Amino acid sequence: MASGIACAETRWEVDKAKSKIGFAASYNGDPVNGSFAQFYPDIVFDPGNLDASAITVKIPIASIQTNYDERDATVQMQPWFDSKSYPEAVFISQKIIKTGEQSYHADGTLTIKGIQKPTGFDFHFTEWKENRALNIVNAVMQADFTVMRNDFKVGEGQWADDKLIGNKISVHLSVAASRPIN
Repeated sequence: MASGIACAETRWEVDKAKSKIGFAASYNGDPVNGSFAQFYPDIVFDPGNLDASAITVKIPIASIQTNYDERDATVQMQPWFDSKSYPEAVFISQKIIKTGEQSYHADGTLTIKGIQKPTGFDFHFTEWKENRALNIVNAVMQADFTVMRNDFKVGEGQWADDKLIGNKISVHLSVAASRPIN
């Protein structure tokens, strides 16, 4: 673990107005797009010190938005997310490696409905010094990955069959953040 000073220098402040966690599912073969109105990322990331880097994201399930209020309410219940018993989904990284120019891979644990599964995803991280007068570095992190809903028992019983509601959920992250210039 890095010292408190190093962590403070590489901790990113997320601009939630410019950031999004979106997803795409399918219902009867038709796409269903949605997002989470709330999420709480804690990003400590230094491309020059990946061993001290870590990503944690907490997502309140109740903040799901699919532009259809009845569906949004239904997925809160059992057999879906059961948000009263399991109010949030959480990703915690264990390891981040560089895979190319501005490209990385994060391995960690995703917890949904109390079920923990190893999860990894590739992401692109681009940073730039936008305003030297303010001593701020800005960055954008983008990732696309897949979650299988049945791995987390999201849609149990008759809803586990993926003929009506697809098992594969595509997730897209776009996170805008800033930090002081070191």
